[in-house]
Amino acid sequence: MTSLAHLIPAPGAYSGICPCCSGAAHRVQRRPFDRFVNFFMPVYRFRCGSLGCSWEGNLRVQRESALK
Repeated sequence: MTSLAHLIPAPGAYSGICPCCSGAAHRVQRRPFDRFVNFFMPVYRFRCGSLGCSWEGNLRVQRESALK
């Protein structure tokens, strides 16, 4: 049986840029609706790490298999 562990990215493996303040955004746990949207387009939920910004939302990312 083949292990699927290599298909699941580690927490914090991807980082994004906050669309509000251009600060560093870090991955957080997705909501059930985010998982539904993920069937149609690859999205991850991010939260801005800047102190003055409270943005949290989805950013579209390329799947790891598409990067190779």
